[in-house]
Amino acid sequence: MMQLQYKHLAIFTLLFLNCFISAAQDTEINRTDLKSHQNALELYDKEKYSAAIHAFEEAMGEINDPTSMVYEDSEFYKALCAINLFSRNAEYLLRDFLIKYPESARVKDAKFQLGVYNYRQKQWEEVIQWFDEIDPYDLSTDKRQEMYFKKGYAYFREDQLDEAKSSFYNLIDIPSEYYAPANYYYGHINYEQGNYETALKSFQKIATDEKFSAVVPYYVTQIYYNQKRYDSVITYASPLVEQEDIKRKPEISRLVGESHFNNEDYKEAIPYLELFVKESRTKTREDDFQLGYAYYKSNDPESAISYFKKTTYS
Repeated sequence: MMQLQYKHLAIFTLLFLNCFISAAQDTEINRTDLKSHQNALELYDKEKYSAAIHAFEEAMGEINDPTSMVYEDSEFYKALCAINLFSRNAEYLLRDFLIKYPESARVKDAKFQLGVYNYRQKQWEEVIQWFDEIDPYDLSTDKRQEMYFKKGYAYFREDQLDEAKSSFYNLIDIPSEYYAPANYYYGHINYEQGNYETALKSFQKIATDEKFSAVVPYYVTQIYYNQKRYDSVITYASPLVEQEDIKRKPEISRLVGESHFNNEDYKEAIPYLELFVKESRTKTREDDFQLGYAYYKSNDPESAISYFKKTTYS
C-alpha cells in the first residue's frame, strides 16, 4: 500500500515538473513572440501598413506555430494591413483566416472587415451576406453603427427598401457620424413609399446639416404639397426661392406657384410659375397653360395669350 502511494507521488511530481518546465519554456517563447508582435502592432497603429505586414510575417516566422495565439493574431492583423493598403489579396487573406481559425474570437471581426471591404468594392450582395453572419451586439458601438449604415445602404442599392429602412432605423435617433445620412435615406425611402409624415420627421432632423441642408428643402416642400398643405408650402418654401445654394430651385418655385394657384391667388402665383417656366428643363405645355391662365385671371390678357400660344402644336 505504501509503495503504491510512493509510486503515485512520484508520477505526480514528474508531471508537475514537466508542466513547470513546459510553462517556463512557453513563457520564454512568448516573451520573444510578444516583442516581435508588439513591434508589428505599433507599426499598425501608426498606419505604417507595409512595414507592419513585414513585421507580422517576421513574428509568425519566429513563432512558427499556427496554433499559437500570437501567430493567429499576426495573421489577422496582416489581413487588416492588406485591407488598408487596398491589396488585391486582402479578401483572400481574410477568408483564409476564417478557414484556418473558425473558432477564433476574431471571426466576427474578420466577417465585419469582409463586409466593409465588399462595401468599398460596391459588391452589395456580399456586403449583406457578410453582415448577416454577425450579431450586431458582438461588435463595438462604433462598428455596430457602421454595420447598420453600410448594410442599409447595400439593401438600398439592391432595391430591398423595407430591409434598408429597418437597418437605417437603428441610427436615426442616435448621435453618430451616420445620423444624418441614415436619416436622409430613411426619409427618402419613406417619401418614395408615400409615408410622408415619417419622411418629414427624418428630413426635419437634418435640415441644418451641412451636407444635406441644400437637398432637404425640396423634399419638405414636395411633402407639404402632396399633403395639400398649400399654406405650409408657401410659408416654408417662398424664402427658399431667394437662396442661391438650394438644390432644385425651379421645382421648388413651381410648387410655391402651384400652391398659390390652388388657393386661387393667381397674381401671387405668377412670379414663381414664371421662374419655373424660364429655368426648368422639364417644362411642359401644361406649365405654359397654367401660367397663361394665371395671367388671364390676373387681368393681363396680353401675357396670357403669349403663353397660351405656346401650348398649341405647330
